[in-house]
Amino acid sequence: MFPVPERDDRLMNKDEVLVVRLSEEDRTQPVAIIFKFLRKNPVYHFDVDSKRYVVLTTPEGASRVFQSGSVEFEGTAKSGRIQDSTGRWWRVSEEALQVEGEDLKLTRVSAQQAFWFGWYAQHPETRLLPD
Repeated sequence: MFPVPERDDRLMNKDEVLVVRLSEEDRTQPVAIIFKFLRKNPVYHFDVDSKRYVVLTTPEGASRVFQSGSVEFEGTAKSGRIQDSTGRWWRVSEEALQVEGEDLKLTRVSAQQAFWFGWYAQHPETRLLPD
């Protein structure tokens, strides 16, 4: 392993996190989510600076983050679909979540997986979720 200037012991160095790449206007600090948590919680809602997001994680481990606003999703995504708390079905794609039969879309947010030690070394002010 190479030396890093900052370390944090909330996670093991090589534990994976999902780094949510929010724009500067959408966040006050970087956000990372513990990947082991997402594997156990395939639908995870969280807030950053009064905006609501949802992470959908497949059984294979692929996670996608979407702006969700007031929409609450339930269960797990199956066959590229997920249901919200009002019973509407949404199609999951690489670009967005879209209500089936309607034009309503929720935009995907950029995210990537990273090792905790490397991410934290570059962004020690990171908010680690769940907190």
